[in-house]
Amino acid sequence: MQRVIENFPEFKQSQRNTTKHFNVLEEMKGLIEARKLYELSEVEQELASGSQGTSKQNNFNKVAEFVETGEISKVEKLRLLILFALRYENDTLVYQLKQKMRTAGITEDQLCLVDSVLDYGGKQRRATELFKDQSLGAKAKRLFAMNEVENLLLAHKPALCNTVAMALQGKLTTQKFPTLQPFNF
Repeated sequence: MQRVIENFPEFKQSQRNTTKHFNVLEEMKGLIEARKLYELSEVEQELASGSQGTSKQNNFNKVAEFVETGEISKVEKLRLLILFALRYENDTLVYQLKQKMRTAGITEDQLCLVDSVLDYGGKQRRATELFKDQSLGAKAKRLFAMNEVENLLLAHKPALCNTVAMALQGKLTTQKFPTLQPFNF
C-alpha cells in the first residue's frame, strides 16, 4: 500500500502526459481530415511518381475535382495545378484547369505563379527529366518490377536522389551538368 501511495504522483504525471499527447493527436487527426490532406497527398504523389494505372485524364479528373470543391484552400489548389502543369506542360488540360481555377475564385495574379514556375523550372530549363523516365523500356521495367511500393505516399523518389547517385558513379554528362576547372593559386 505504501508503494502505491509513493508511486501515485508519478502515475498521475504519466496519465497527464498520455492525455496531453492523445489530445494533440486527436487535434492533428481532425485537421488532416478537415483539410483532406491524406486525399490531397495521394493525388500529389500520383502526379509526382506517375503510379501505375494513372493516366493523364485520370489525374486531370482528380485535380479538377479538388479545384471545384471548396474543401481545400486556394494555396493547395495552386500547388496541385503547379504539379499538374509541370508534369503535363503545354497540354490543353493545363489550360482547362486554369479556367476551372478562375471560376473557383483564383485570381490572375495567383495563376501567374503557375506560369512563373514553368518559366523557372519547365522542360526547357531542366537539365534532366523531373519525373520518371517515360520511355517504353522504362515503363516495361516498372510494370514488371518486383519492388513496387505498397504505400502510395512513399512511391515518389526525388530526382535529386538519382542525380546524386549518378554523380557518385561518375555518370553525369558535362553537357547537362557543366563544371568549372579548379583555380590554381
